[in-house]
Amino acid sequence: MKKGIFTHLGGHPLTLDDLHKIQEGLIEAVRNLGRAFSGSLDSFIISGCNITDIGGPDNEIEVSSGYVMFRGEVCYFPGKSGITNPLFN
Repeated sequence: MKKGIFTHLGGHPLTLDDLHKIQEGLIEAVRNLGRAFSGSLDSFIISGCNITDIGGPDNEIEVSSGYVMFRGEVCYFPGKSGITNPLFN
């Protein structure tokens, strides 16, 4: 397990390298959790991205905003409406 030592008396001199290590550790944890629940996939939904059927003549759908793991990177998806549903056309 990778650990940082932050218990020295007088504090710890925080550097950008420390923040980078913390960020990489969190991303690695999310990747591993995703792999545990979705097999060995590198792309999956973390949260949000709910699909709503709007209907209409083009069978449109709306996807809400959320976070996804895409090819090993955590990405924000702002959402999109007015998408022609490929399953029904």
